[in-house]
Amino acid sequence: NGFAFTRLQFGRETRRTQTASVRYSPSLSRWLRIDPSYSANYTEQLETGGQRTQLGSVRKGLTVNLSNTSQARINLNLPSMFQAFTRKAARDTTFSILKLVGKAGGAIQAIQGNVTRTKTFHAFGLTKRPSVSYQFGLKDSAEVSSVNTGSGTRINTRTIRDQAQASTGIRLPLRFQVNTTANISQSQDIGNTRTQND
Repeated sequence: NGFAFTRLQFGRETRRTQTASVRYSPSLSRWLRIDPSYSANYTEQLETGGQRTQLGSVRKGLTVNLSNTSQARINLNLPSMFQAFTRKAARDTTFSILKLVGKAGGAIQAIQGNVTRTKTFHAFGLTKRPSVSYQFGLKDSAEVSSVNTGSGTRINTRTIRDQAQASTGIRLPLRFQVNTTANISQSQDIGNTRTQND
């Protein structure tokens, strides 16, 4: 009897964890920079417990957790933008609108912004593994049938959270400085009840 590789038993996969991320930093100009990024984290657990029946334990299927984040960092360098006006008027010793604009613009600090969307999904009792598109966050629905366990605590949930932040400042005479920051956030929870918070 010869050896057959197909006879080897490696057991059954009961847990899977995978992470994917990508980042891109294009060079748009001297005064504008945008750095987008994306990450996805996926885990699944094979649940084999459950209530006892005449035929044995009720299999609960796959428990899946997915979280993905899309983010863009923005830097608008206003002093660098207004330097062009200052250079054009550098040789002009008289009053110049360009010189005034360049000087005023140079006192403004760079505007830094950050925009983020985070999606979190929890799914229970799936009868098979979701598609690769779902695992990497490209789809919001697993599109897989579920095992009916009759448990009210195992409810599929979805949370979407959006955040935006921007900050800048102005340099004043005598080394004074004024800074300002703006924040906007919104979240949406879908499960037993649907809620939205601004």
